[in-house]
Amino acid sequence: MRARFTRLLAVTLTALALGAVALADRETSQFHASRADKLLTGKKWDEAAGLYRKSLEEDDTYLPARFGLAQALVGAGNSAAGLVELRGFVESARAADPLPPEWKPILAKAEKQLNDLDAAGQALQKILVGYADDVAALAERWATKDPGFAERAARRALKVKPGHAKAMQVLEKMGKSSAGETIDLFNGKNLAGWVFANPPTWQVIDGALVGDVPDAAMTIRSERIFEGDYDVRIEARRVEEYAGSKMFAVLPTWKKDRDYYELGILGRDAIWCEPNGPGKSRDIVTLETTKLKKPFDPAAWNVFELRFRGKTVTALVNDEVIGDEPRPENRKGGFVGLLVQDLKVAFRKVQVEVR
Repeated sequence: MRARFTRLLAVTLTALALGAVALADRETSQFHASRADKLLTGKKWDEAAGLYRKSLEEDDTYLPARFGLAQALVGAGNSAAGLVELRGFVESARAADPLPPEWKPILAKAEKQLNDLDAAGQALQKILVGYADDVAALAERWATKDPGFAERAARRALKVKPGHAKAMQVLEKMGKSSAGETIDLFNGKNLAGWVFANPPTWQVIDGALVGDVPDAAMTIRSERIFEGDYDVRIEARRVEEYAGSKMFAVLPTWKKDRDYYELGILGRDAIWCEPNGPGKSRDIVTLETTKLKKPFDPAAWNVFELRFRGKTVTALVNDEVIGDEPRPENRKGGFVGLLVQDLKVAFRKVQVEVR
C-alpha cells in the first residue's frame, strides 16, 4: 500500500513540476511577445520579428506571437514568409479546442487579412502569367531571326513564371538548357539568410556550415521561400557522432515545424519521409546505404537532392535515384531547412536551382 502511495505521490509531483515549467515557458513567451508588440507599433520590423521568434521558441503554442511574427515579416517586405506564418496561425487557431476568448478577435483579423492577401496575390499572379505568356510568344517568333533576343526573352518568361512550358520549348529547340539560376543559400562566410541559426550550435568553420548537436535535434531554415519547379541540393558529411538517434537531413517545402520533407541519413540508412505533426511521420523511402550503387562513406562529402518538377518529386543520393512520388498539394513550396540530431555535421553547399 505504501509503495502504491509513493508511486502516486511521485506521479503527482512530476505533473506539478511539468505544469510549473509550462507556466514559466508561457510567461517568458508572453514577455518576449509584449516587447515585440511595442517594436511592431514603432515599425521596427526586424527587431520585432526576432523577439516574436524568441517567444515561440519558449512556447510555440502561444499563437499571438505567431500572428505578430506574420505582421513583422509583412511589414519588412517579406510578404511570402509572412503569408506562411499567417496561414499557420489561422490553421492552429482553428484547431485549438478551446480557443482562448481573448484570441478570437486576433483570429478574425487574421482570417480577413489572409483573404485580402490571397486575393491580391491571385490578381498579381494572373498579371505575371499573362506577361510570361506574351514574352514566351515573342521568344518563339524571334527564335530563328534573332536567337540571342529569343533566348533572353524565354529566360525572362521563365524567371517570371518558373516552368513555363512554351519558354522551355523555345530554349530546347535552340539547343539551350531550360534550367534557371542556381541560388546558394549558404554563402560560405556567415549565417546570413538563415533563421534559428544560433551559435554555438551553428557556426561557419573553414567555409562550411556546421551544426553541432550532441543530445537533441535542432533545425534551421532559409529566409527565402521557393515555389514552382526547382531542385534542392546539399553536400554534407558527418564530422563527429554522439550517442542517440544519429540523423541529419535537408528539409525542403518547410511550412512550419514538423511540416516538411526530410531527406538524409538516419543511423546507417538513407531516408526520405514527411513529418506531419509531433511524433508522426509518413515514411516514403528507407534504404540501407550499403545497397547504394556507389560506396557510401558518411565521413566523406555526399550529395542529397530533391527535385520538384511538375507533378513529381524525385529523391537522389549521390546522383542515384532512391525514390519518387506524385507531388502532394501541400508540397508545392516553402522554405528550405536543415536538421542535425546527435551529430556534428558539416554542410558545404546548400543550393536551390530554379527551373
